Amino acid sequence: MKKYSLLSIFVLLFTYPLLGQSPLPEAVKGSWVGTLPLKPYPDLFRMDLDSLIQLKLYYKQIQFDAPKKFYLTEDSIYLTLDHHGFKGKLYGQIWGDHIQGKIQTESQGEIPLNMIKIEPQGLESLANLLGYFEFEPGHIVQIAPFMVDFDLTPISILDYKTGKQRIAFPRNEKSYVAGKKMLGIYPPEIEVTVVEEPRSEFFTISLADANQPPVNGRRLADLLNQEDILVHNQTIELHGTITYPNTTGPYPLVIFVPGAGMQYRGNMLDDYIRILPYMGIATLVYDKRGCGFSSGSLTGSSIQDLANDLTAFIEHAAQNKNIDPQHIGLVGLDQAGYVMPVSASQTDKIAFMVSLSGPTVSMMEQELTACAQRMAADGYTTQDIRAAQAYTQTLFRYLEGEVDSTEMVKASKKLHSEPWKQFVTSFDNKEYVEWWRKNYAFSPETYLNEIDIPILAIYGEQDILLSAEENSQKMRTHIDRSDISTSRIVLLPEANHLLMLGETRGDFQFSEITGYSPELFQTIFLWLRKQTGLTSN
Repeated sequence: MKKYSLLSIFVLLFTYPLLGQSPLPEAVKGSWVGTLPLKPYPDLFRMDLDSLIQLKLYYKQIQFDAPKKFYLTEDSIYLTLDHHGFKGKLYGQIWGDHIQGKIQTESQGEIPLNMIKIEPQGLESLANLLGYFEFEPGHIVQIAPFMVDFDLTPISILDYKTGKQRIAFPRNEKSYVAGKKMLGIYPPEIEVTVVEEPRSEFFTISLADANQPPVNGRRLADLLNQEDILVHNQTIELHGTITYPNTTGPYPLVIFVPGAGMQYRGNMLDDYIRILPYMGIATLVYDKRGCGFSSGSLTGSSIQDLANDLTAFIEHAAQNKNIDPQHIGLVGLDQAGYVMPVSASQTDKIAFMVSLSGPTVSMMEQELTACAQRMAADGYTTQDIRAAQAYTQTLFRYLEGEVDSTEMVKASKKLHSEPWKQFVTSFDNKEYVEWWRKNYAFSPETYLNEIDIPILAIYGEQDILLSAEENSQKMRTHIDRSDISTSRIVLLPEANHLLMLGETRGDFQFSEITGYSPELFQTIFLWLRKQTGLTSN
């Protein structure tokens, strides 16, 4: 293969006809995808090279106009990227299905470029590929659609044995490839390939991991036994779905309790419990009030309101003839650490609880810690962090009646000129001020002391939204007081608030994450099987 130096590319640029005046080389035609290591976050970069040249950065939401200068041969590429949000010159060499080179930018200097050629597939081509695949007992992989672009249709691969989660792009209709990070493609690390078995009633795939030999897995039968339910908390209508195992009941049940913000059935946070029906445990997921099909106001609610919603589902499930009422438990993330103890203290129908990154300190303490740790992760100065915390404390003092509205308005006006304003609640944001008014003084300590059930509490040591050390110590105090031998506290090294690996800053980014901690799912599943009586080991 002939190589071109940068000097030769410049010479060729002015001595050969441009793309618009000559056929596009077949080796270059098609779609190319790569991840650019931009600051502060890596970004997914796509090039479509055909009769038109189309380029796109996804996180930045930039779609480039047709480049004014470009040159393409079978083994080299040069073009300009001209957008007010991003300007640069792309130089690359083509090695089969791999483009390697760099982008020289005005704002970030020289950026390495690695792209893989793909063949976008339609949604119809995914039909047989989606679902749960078992490779050996206990090794289950979920494959689901992941919408990046309407015509791109990559797939999400979640390996419950290793914790790895990747977005894989189609090399062709039978092969998908993923890189070392969740939304990265180079260098390739995982490949999923359709295995042709014309006489088999099962659909089979091959999973190739760079660290393991290829293994074949067969798709598990779909979980078709689902029941949509409607419960009421006073005038609030709450919608949920129970998924039953493909075996005979009654079944133990795990209710997944939503975390902070807009949460509803089917979002990625259900990952923690999705395959439990294949282990003999039914699951219940629901739309949080004000989300999905559930009525009510989310920002106008209190922790007690959310706990009452959960209790309504618990009481409904306990009356379900398909559910074993002696083995109903809760699994919840983040804010669920506040909601679950309240609900469990007001009903005797909860047998166990799994708290994932669940806070045990008061909401005021938690908010101040989250503000400081997120800002530190994003590189803010100690002075900025203290100023942001001081503003938040002023807001809390206003809610307590120690600061009058004049002083609060003055602080809020000053806030608009601060570079850290996105880390705090502006007094102008009436909905969230109302949320804090109802919840700022809440502490779960009293409720934790009122319940005596087995608890599994899991924290990530690199959590930048709460202090894993402080919250796990407070949980330890409760567990020691209750003296329940099966309760456990687990600290996962290098894991973040979602118990994933790879995050470096204060906001979750798919282009940084490599998947979940490898210990996470097996720890949860083994503990739940013991609590539900499915195993004694």
